[in-house]
Amino acid sequence: MVSVDAALMGSPGIALGNVIGSNTYNILGVLGAAAVAAPIGVPEAIVARDMWLMLGAMLATLLPLLIGGRMERGMGALFIALYAAYVVVLYLTNGA
Repeated sequence: MVSVDAALMGSPGIALGNVIGSNTYNILGVLGAAAVAAPIGVPEAIVARDMWLMLGAMLATLLPLLIGGRMERGMGALFIALYAAYVVVLYLTNGA
């Protein structure tokens, strides 16, 4: 909600910083603490598929910001649609 509020108030830098900081903390802090409590295995499917998709998503996010300094609504809508498609593919391939 902080990111949404910051974006609506015209502070996209704060919104982006909040998202990046939150994700970084979750990966390093929460996952690190859980790994200390019990070893966490990473299935090969995650390494083979998801790691490369997330790297591509990160690069696709950084390029517009580095080139033009902005990410427009259309690009945000595209990212949301791609994420929805990714979730559907995961659901269909995992037989959940």
